[in-house]
Amino acid sequence: FPTAIIGVSILANVLIYGTVQPDLGTGLLTGRQLPAWAIFHSLFIWWLIWSPTESTFYNGYLFPRIEALSGKTWMAVAMVGFFWALQHIFFPFIPEGKYLIWRFLQFLPIGLLMPILFARLRRLRPLIITHWLMDIASVVLTIEL
Repeated sequence: FPTAIIGVSILANVLIYGTVQPDLGTGLLTGRQLPAWAIFHSLFIWWLIWSPTESTFYNGYLFPRIEALSGKTWMAVAMVGFFWALQHIFFPFIPEGKYLIWRFLQFLPIGLLMPILFARLRRLRPLIITHWLMDIASVVLTIEL
């Protein structure tokens, strides 16, 4: 996951902004600092609730239904990956076209990788744990001591 995130972020940077390190300001986790109440919520509540909720909805609920309706696993992977990536362009929401496309491209590989893993494993727990690790890492990146 870290390799995919870093590699795809660099590729998205070059494709959308023409440079390896564009100035994205508050569009990056490290470009903003959360207030104390938000750090507390993020460290002790948000990632514990959101990771299982998101994984359960996309992989446990949506994936099997799309797969059953279409009869195709690849269709379920593609649709779940698309909507998962689409959801993540809004965190944080910066209404600028290039940024939104960049954010979508940044999350698409992870959005596709999770349902691919679910299609092979057919178990949510490993995906939820992986998602927890990614979400807690993103929270830690916003903390400035």
